[in-house]
Amino acid sequence: MEEYKKHLENKKKEHLEIIKSDEYRNEVERLRKIVYDFVSVLSNCTLFSSRAKSFQDNCLFIRSIDDILQSAVGIQVLLMEGMNNSARREFRYLLELSIKALYVDQQIPKETYENKLEFLDKRVSNTSISMINDTRIYLIKPESEDDFKLEEKRAYGYSSKYIHPTIHQINARIAQIANGVYVGFETHNEFKIANDELRKIFALILVFAFNAIGGDFTGDMFVGYLDTMKDWEYHKSRFISEIDASYDYKVERKDEIEELNRFRSNTVFY
Repeated sequence: MEEYKKHLENKKKEHLEIIKSDEYRNEVERLRKIVYDFVSVLSNCTLFSSRAKSFQDNCLFIRSIDDILQSAVGIQVLLMEGMNNSARREFRYLLELSIKALYVDQQIPKETYENKLEFLDKRVSNTSISMINDTRIYLIKPESEDDFKLEEKRAYGYSSKYIHPTIHQINARIAQIANGVYVGFETHNEFKIANDELRKIFALILVFAFNAIGGDFTGDMFVGYLDTMKDWEYHKSRFISEIDASYDYKVERKDEIEELNRFRSNTVFY
């Protein structure tokens, strides 16, 4: 027992040095930006859609945004505490919620919120996301829709490995311990991997959100709001970049097309 206590104290001292490093601090700041940029725009989806009160009141996706935001903040807390696998379990919940909410909204768009909840309960499988095959992601290029759905399925499949006690999850944890990385004592490398995963998950969810609120509200958000935020984290997503580019026809952008194309060329990388 005494030997273990000494070992633990040494690990604490080592970790204190790690979290003081520039690499670790950079990942902490990156996490904050990933979450903040996601939360702020998702919150604005609710704000922009408020101009159509009946639509907002009966849109299952919009009514689910508070739940998504709660999980997003929870994920930030988990990652800050080194609980990466617990955060990955939340990834799957967010992906599943986003897929199913948009699917229901598209299947019965004119129904009330209450009827949509009943449809979700009675008509939508709670054991798979197969309904994504029947969900339209119409704001991206038609030729990119299959790629987007494949990316979504991969992200869902990966995060599903952390829901149940799978060999993948157990072996990954054993390998980390063998390398001297314990829960709560992660290095900047583990932090970076989790941040990269989270950024892609949040980008996928934003694509669902934009499709849920519709092309008009999304266009207003990009042209009137996100055009002024060149450092927005999700400009780097190729799917979100496609949505952004679809509004280049707007008169507000007529003198900025070359600059916008150059910006996208230099910015998009995942």
